[in-house]
Amino acid sequence: MSHKGLGLCSAMLSVVALSACPSQRRQAPTLALPSCDTASKDDSGRPPVAPSNPGSDSNVGAVLGTVEDRQLGTAVRGVLIRAQGPKAYETLSDSSGGFVIGHVVPGSYVIRLVRLGYDAVIDSLVVRQGYVDTLNYHIAYRSCP
Repeated sequence: MSHKGLGLCSAMLSVVALSACPSQRRQAPTLALPSCDTASKDDSGRPPVAPSNPGSDSNVGAVLGTVEDRQLGTAVRGVLIRAQGPKAYETLSDSSGGFVIGHVVPGSYVIRLVRLGYDAVIDSLVVRQGYVDTLNYHIAYRSCP
């Protein structure tokens, strides 16, 4: 089932972890992750809005949210959001800081947010059948030592 603003994208993005500090740069393994900036926007370009029903399968839930810079209050694009629990899910925040993870199997999840130059965030969430959970994060920029 397809919902407006929640389309799928087959583009792949290679993510390479590098330190923001030139003296600490080293290449890490490359991960191929699905990414599509338009997948988390509706036709107006606004941040994601999840459907009231996370899908035709009422046995699942959904997670949506935003990521902002703690100091500036601006959207942070390209944050890797990883949910690990009964199943594993990954997505990237778009240019408005928005993200959506649809059709999530209910259960307890550890949520990790990682972005070059920012402190990592670890959170927990219990996804419930038929519910849409909203997570809004304010992440701190980490300056070079």
